[in-house]
Amino acid sequence: MNITLLVPTRKRPLLLQRMFYSAIEMAKYPDLIEMSVYVDNDDPVTKEHLKTMKGNIQVTIDNRIIMSDMWNKAYKKASANILFCGGDDLIFRTKDWDEKIVNMFDRYEDKIVLVFPDDLIQRERLATHFFLHRKWIETLNYVIPPYFSCDYADTWLNEVSNGLNRRIYLPDIIIEHMHYSVGKSTFDETYAEGRARYNRDNVPCLYSQLGNKRLEDIQKLKNVVKKV
Repeated sequence: MNITLLVPTRKRPLLLQRMFYSAIEMAKYPDLIEMSVYVDNDDPVTKEHLKTMKGNIQVTIDNRIIMSDMWNKAYKKASANILFCGGDDLIFRTKDWDEKIVNMFDRYEDKIVLVFPDDLIQRERLATHFFLHRKWIETLNYVIPPYFSCDYADTWLNEVSNGLNRRIYLPDIIIEHMHYSVGKSTFDETYAEGRARYNRDNVPCLYSQLGNKRLEDIQKLKNVVKKV
């Protein structure tokens, strides 16, 4: 079964390449791994670098939009049934990670499950990057809730999957999050812009206001689980 990596990126071409190539290198079936990226049209460095990268890469170049909606735009060009929602600041560390992910989804006839690896920071506490099946996405009509300019999209999916009791942690798969907050990378322009949006938009307050929407999402997914 193919897997598509959905990855928004901005002004980090070398990090994006490192992430994708590590996924390919560690995959048991590298030819079945696809990446679909969303790139801002005012990011010429990334656009040019993508032309030099090898592999199955789908590219969407468009206007700057709210951050959490970028995964949804990238999804439109995805061909796989299993989708990985990730960022460009990751490194895949586990051999045959793709086979392990597919095997986990095969355990669920309804495919309504959120599967996530060890990111070596949040670990089991929070699924910062995760895998979903197309059936989950089609049920909710989005990959990521398109509301947040910074953060909280992962918190949303954690709350929803916990509400279903379908949040599955795979500690034997490591996809390391090379985040500046733990000294694994530098605090670059992209991180800085995200922090500014977080403060400007009062993202925690927005998240709180949308609680009923999360309850609706949980119920929609529960309905699918019951029908199978």
